[in-house]
Amino acid sequence: MSSLALPAYLASAESTVSLQNTILEEVISKHLISEDEMFATYLSKWQGIPGAALPSDSLPAKQSFWDTPVITQVRLVVEESKLDAFQRAQFLASSAPHSGDWLHHVGSG
Repeated sequence: MSSLALPAYLASAESTVSLQNTILEEVISKHLISEDEMFATYLSKWQGIPGAALPSDSLPAKQSFWDTPVITQVRLVVEESKLDAFQRAQFLASSAPHSGDWLHHVGSG
């Protein structure tokens, strides 16, 4: 769970940055506070995750953008923990795209 807290914080902070700036406009204009140091620290930590890359334009507010590198790393750890070919095949089959599509058809026929 803690591995998902970092991207959740970054997505929330980025999606509300304009509101934060509006609320804190006077304080920011008087230079009483600087850039959000916590956000900068966590952003740096997130960038240390293999596969984490920031877009060249603006930071996305979508949670999925921030989650993807973490989920990819966790998936790799779980896959590598599978000791034999049978376990690995089960994991890969269950995590393949559309592997749960059959659940949408249960009871509808």
